[in-house]
Amino acid sequence: MRIRWWFRVSAIGLLAGGFWFGAQVAPTDATTMVPLSLDQLVQASSSIIRGRPIAQQSSWNVERTEIVTFTTITVEQVLKGEAAGTMVVEQPGGQVGSYRVAVPGTVRFQPNTSYLLFLEPAPAEPEQTATRYMVVGFLQGAYRIYVDSVTGEERVIRPLGGVVGGNSTAPNLTEDTLPLREFRAELESAMRAPLVVPAGVRLPLTVVSTESFKARLC
Repeated sequence: MRIRWWFRVSAIGLLAGGFWFGAQVAPTDATTMVPLSLDQLVQASSSIIRGRPIAQQSSWNVERTEIVTFTTITVEQVLKGEAAGTMVVEQPGGQVGSYRVAVPGTVRFQPNTSYLLFLEPAPAEPEQTATRYMVVGFLQGAYRIYVDSVTGEERVIRPLGGVVGGNSTAPNLTEDTLPLREFRAELESAMRAPLVVPAGVRLPLTVVSTESFKARLC
């Protein structure tokens, strides 16, 4: 199966290998997870939001070569960029009929749960009218929020902390979580930091227009 858009600098990630379930199976590509810092997540994101999944649907892509899942997110707060009332997040994998594809590293959105999401636009399909988004760094760009059952405070779960698939109301996750207010402070600090381009990275440049001028000597 061809997963066309996930091999991008800003969407680095995925656990090595892949797993396939269902009545029909097929081979998948192997990829490697590259950890991203909070600064890198911020710089790679066009939008950072707090949102809640309200609907999800899987379908074949236009070429019928892969299954894609679309999750509709209702936006609760915009932290970076611009966002409408809802945004659609696109991820590889899902189930259509008896054919099910599970791609390691994708976000398993939980119902009735809020997330802090680091997003960037997904490449548009032919005849697509609305912008869709993908999570930067796969599950690294999705911080699930839960309410501590003892203190009542909101906390965020570190995506690679080993509790991604756990109970969102479990009270003893403090080793892999932190208070939402503390994470928001770290996030705001990262958003104020200047853009850093690693040495050796080549950036494409498009010349929109040119203008010539002569310097006047006084």
